[in-house]
Amino acid sequence: MFHVKHIKEGVQMNETKILIIRENLHFLAEMMNYPRVLYNEQEATHKIEAVKKAGKPPIDRYYPLVTGFRLKTYIETGIFTDHETIFLEKGREKCQIEMHVLIREGGTVKDFDALHPLLKEYPEQIMFCTDDAHTFFLNQEHTNRMVKKSLDLGYDRYDVLRATSYNPATHYKILREGDSAGSIIQVNNLKNLTIQATHIQEACVYDEEKCTIPFQKPIHRNNFHTKLITLEKLTVKARGKQMRVIVCEDRKLITKEELSPVHTFDGFVKSDTERDILKLVILNRCQTTLSFMGLKVIPSLKHSNKGLFNSETFQFTSLFV
Repeated sequence: MFHVKHIKEGVQMNETKILIIRENLHFLAEMMNYPRVLYNEQEATHKIEAVKKAGKPPIDRYYPLVTGFRLKTYIETGIFTDHETIFLEKGREKCQIEMHVLIREGGTVKDFDALHPLLKEYPEQIMFCTDDAHTFFLNQEHTNRMVKKSLDLGYDRYDVLRATSYNPATHYKILREGDSAGSIIQVNNLKNLTIQATHIQEACVYDEEKCTIPFQKPIHRNNFHTKLITLEKLTVKARGKQMRVIVCEDRKLITKEELSPVHTFDGFVKSDTERDILKLVILNRCQTTLSFMGLKVIPSLKHSNKGLFNSETFQFTSLFV
C-alpha cells in the first residue's frame, strides 16, 4: 500500500504517477489548484498526463466561477467534469462545450434548486452527487432525494434516472457494454423510492431488514499533530480601526467581503455579537499553528451557546470565540 507521508503538502506529481496505476484507483478528482492548470505549470500538467497515460481520463475539477476563454483553456487540458457549479448560466456554458455537470446536494452546500433546469436541457451530461456530506445527512438521504425532487417537478423519469445511474456509470466506466448487471436497487415505486433490496454483483446484500456486508474495523486512524489550544493562543492584537470580514450566506459556497470597525477589549480583537461578527479560528490538524479571520454571520444562520453553528442547512466545524 502506498502511503503519503506529508498530506499537508498535497499529493505530488511523482506520487500521482504511482497511485494512478493501481487497479482500485480509476480517476483523478478535485484538481483544486486551477492557477497551475491554467498557466500550464509542470506540477499540474504532469499529473494530468499521468492519468491520461494510465488510461483513466475522467478528471474532476474545482473552479466554480470560471467562464469564457479560461473555461475553454481549462477543459482543453482534459478536465471533463465539475461538481462545484453554483449558477445556472455557468452550468449551461459548461454543458455547451461538452463538460459534464454534477448537481451537488451536500451537508452544507445545496445546488439542486439553482441547477435542476439542466436536467431537461442537457440530460446526457448531468449527474447527481453529494459532497462534504455529514454522516447524519447520508444516514437519511443521498442522491435519492434529488431523484424525488426532480420527479415532483415533472422532469422526464428516464432523464432523472440516467442522471443518478447510467450517466455516472458510463462516464466513469463503472459499467461497460457486455458487463453483468452490476449493482441494482429495488424500490417500492418511483414516487417514494423506498429501497426494498440492494444487489451488488448479483448478490443480495440488503433486503429491507438486514445488511449482509461484513463490517470491517478500520486499521488506521486519523493522525492529529496539534497541541492543546490555550486562551493565550486565541488572542489577536488589534491593528488599525477596520478589519476585513468574511460574509457567509446560507447554502452558498461563495462568500463575500466587508470592511467593519474593529471591536476591541484592552487592545485585542473581540467578537462583536451585536453585529454577529465572530472570530473564526482555523486549526490545521497536521500542523500546530492557528490562523484567524473575521466572520460575519447573516441573520438566518444561528449559532449555539457552545459557539458552533446549529442550522439544518449550514454546518460549520471550526471554533468561534
